[in-house]
Amino acid sequence: MAEMADMAETESKVEGGAEDSYRSIEKVIESVRLDREKAMRLKVYVRMGMTAAAFLLGWWGYLTTHAGAIKLVDIANYAYQASQLLVFNMPQGVLHNQIPWQLQVARFALPGLAIYGSVMTYLDMVRAPLATWWAARKRNHVMVVGGSARTLKVTKRCVVVGIPVVVVLPEGDGTVKELRTLGLPVIVGSLDSPDTFQRAGIAGARATLLLAGSDAANLRALLSATEEAERRRTAGQEPLEIACELQSRMMSGMLAASMAERRGGAAECHIIDFDDVIARQLLPVLAPVLGRRDAPHLVMIGSDELALQVARRLLLNIGENGHVTVICENAEAAARNFFQNLPGRTDFLGLHFLQGGSDLAAASDEALEAAMAAGSPHALVISGSDEIAMARTLQAIRWLRARGEPPIPVLVRQRAGQTLARAGRLSIPDGDWAARLATFGDDGDECDPEALLRGHIDRLARAVHQAYLDLSPEGPSAVPWSGLAETFRESCRRQADHVHIKLARLCLEACLEQDGEALVLDPARIEDLAEFEHWRWCVDRWLDGWTLGERKDVAAQISPHLKPYAQLDEAIKEFDRAAVRNIPAVLAAAGLAARPQGDIYGMAR
Repeated sequence: MAEMADMAETESKVEGGAEDSYRSIEKVIESVRLDREKAMRLKVYVRMGMTAAAFLLGWWGYLTTHAGAIKLVDIANYAYQASQLLVFNMPQGVLHNQIPWQLQVARFALPGLAIYGSVMTYLDMVRAPLATWWAARKRNHVMVVGGSARTLKVTKRCVVVGIPVVVVLPEGDGTVKELRTLGLPVIVGSLDSPDTFQRAGIAGARATLLLAGSDAANLRALLSATEEAERRRTAGQEPLEIACELQSRMMSGMLAASMAERRGGAAECHIIDFDDVIARQLLPVLAPVLGRRDAPHLVMIGSDELALQVARRLLLNIGENGHVTVICENAEAAARNFFQNLPGRTDFLGLHFLQGGSDLAAASDEALEAAMAAGSPHALVISGSDEIAMARTLQAIRWLRARGEPPIPVLVRQRAGQTLARAGRLSIPDGDWAARLATFGDDGDECDPEALLRGHIDRLARAVHQAYLDLSPEGPSAVPWSGLAETFRESCRRQADHVHIKLARLCLEACLEQDGEALVLDPARIEDLAEFEHWRWCVDRWLDGWTLGERKDVAAQISPHLKPYAQLDEAIKEFDRAAVRNIPAVLAAAGLAARPQGDIYGMAR
């Protein structure tokens, strides 16, 4: 799944019978490979057929010049003479006489085809070196750097969606041949060498993805990439987008904070958070629940980092009366981890951490019973390894069915695809419950290059920020996007995420522009959504550590506007209204429109 521009794909993939995206990617890649092989074989067969036809034509021409009975030795002799046409060799006697049309054609066609075949064979031999040479001269492409499994998956996704890509691999990597069979330029060299990046065309690249598989290799590649970005800057080029994978959470946090302070430089760098990529992609799917006007209740079952990221995203997008319940093995440790960047805070309105059972049975009957204190759930999201997540899912569904709860959407993380989900649906006796079991977060979702580079979401966030600047505000956030602090950039991204939920509040959904209509908002809708937007903004600021105070102080993270919408001045309310009025422009920036909401999983309104 991608961001808003991939809405249609997102919703189709989560349907019960849908095929997992990564398997589809593999099918497309195999189709590309087979098409290339078929095209190459076809060219060989055509060349061979045309050469054979020209040879037979020349042979026929020689036979027509023969006087008398044709013997077997004459046939062989004329066949030999026809073959000599390949090198422009014709008998003198024939040249002095009138040449038959067959021979006239053959004496030009055979040498010409021989030259063409030789040139094409040579080009086939040097195609890979030529692609490597041309890579340094490419423009507006994405560089995928590294030799990890993710490098291969991201590259394949680029091929499928049509993103121009140059792959940089370390020496000795075994995937070079496989990628070159797809016709991709592959640069082999040291990942910490500026020369390697120059040969990959970093001077004209749009973005660079660093996926070497180890923190040390990625950091060395990051230094080389930023060095080359400085050279681009002196040449007057746009900043280079760099996305870097790091395994260490501590290192990621330190570098992310450092990169956030260096906005407006030669490179726009960020650390890839794969869990956050997956969590963000869930929002369009869960929008009908998050946008409910009553008290929506979503239950997250899991003890990994993804569970906390999903809980955070849900909390950022749910309404003021909503509830998010997290059932995990160690509720106290999970809460401590969730609030580690919020000193002094140990709870949050609408968020509940409940103690579950063992790893396999994290959603114990007691924990599910306790979750009911916030009301019957409207959706379940379950994470963990594929097998454990599916076991938790079936256990939770069995318990809810036994209580007589109505069927609700159940989203389960499955990295490997749909196999376990299909088996799980077969084991659920109730067809309505089985139809609402869907998967998310497979390799195709995790390795979407646009999501990793924040391509779609940043385009929308820029539109959000520009609408804010049009109001002529004051303060540190009233600057162009290039100089905007990361905390405000992320706030714009979160506002863009919330467009799906606001549409769902109106019983609408985003769709491709040609499939919907322009969104028209009357004053009553604008005021309703403005209050919804203000609550979202408050949660956004609270979870970033901001508190209420008399005067705004960005350094101290204090704002006088962290209070109910009804208590705001009209001037401040106008910022929320402007955010709502800007929704059609945000949709248009992604090539989207709005249409009446479909019956996703039969979600009740």
